Amino acid sequence: MIYSMTYYPRVDDYDLNSRLSYTSMLEVLQSAMIAHSLSIGDAVRSGDIGWVLVDWMVRIIRRPLLNETLEIKTWSAENLSETMALREFEVFARNSGEMLIQASAKMCQLNMKTAQVEKLDPKLADIYKPEKRVLFGDRNRRIAIPEQFDEVKPVIIRRNDFDFNHHVNNPKYLEYVTECLPEELWQQEFGNLRVIYHSSVRRNQMLNMLVRYDDDTVTMILNADDHLAAIFELRK
Repeated sequence: MIYSMTYYPRVDDYDLNSRLSYTSMLEVLQSAMIAHSLSIGDAVRSGDIGWVLVDWMVRIIRRPLLNETLEIKTWSAENLSETMALREFEVFARNSGEMLIQASAKMCQLNMKTAQVEKLDPKLADIYKPEKRVLFGDRNRRIAIPEQFDEVKPVIIRRNDFDFNHHVNNPKYLEYVTECLPEELWQQEFGNLRVIYHSSVRRNQMLNMLVRYDDDTVTMILNADDHLAAIFELRK
C-alpha cells in the first residue's frame, strides 16, 4: 500500500538560501510516515510501546525551494527481521512531478519502560500491506568510522529539542550537524545523507560532536556523556 500526502512547507522550513533545510527534510518525511500510520489505525505510541527510528538513508536529487508544494509517497517494505521494519519515501514537486528526494528509514518498536526492542506483530503486515519495491540496494551499508577526527565541537541541547518520549526528536540531530559545519560546507549541497541512531539523548547530558572532513564526505560522531548517540555521513 502506497500512501500519498501533500505538504505545504512553512516559512521556517527553509534555510538562508531558500532551500528546504536538512532538518525540515526529515520532519517532512516523518510527518508522512505518521500520517500513514494514523490513517490505518496504527498509533505512533500505544501504552508503553512506540515506533522508534533507527536509521535514515536519504538521496537528494534536488533540494526543494521556497514556495514548492511537495507530494510525498511512502510505503512499508518487507520487514528486515523479526524486530526491524523498513519504510520507503519519494518526494516530488507537486506542480511539475519532478522527483526531488528518495529516502529509506529503518524502524523498530521499543518498550519505553524497559528500553527493550519488541518483536514486530505479524498482524502489522495485514495492516500496512508491504510493497516489494525498495529504493537502496546497499541498505545495510555501515558508515566507516575514521580513526582520527579533525575537530571536536560542543553541542548545546535546547528544551524544545525534546519530544513526548522525553528524548531529542530524531530530525533535531541534523540541526546539531549543520551547526557544526563550517560556513563554506554549510553553503554546499550534499547529495546523500546517512544517520544511524545508537542511543537516545536525554536532558542534562553533555554532548560533543567529533568531525572528520574528507574530499567529498563529512563524517560526524555525536557522543552523549561519552556514550555513542549517533553517527552521521554527508556525501556530496
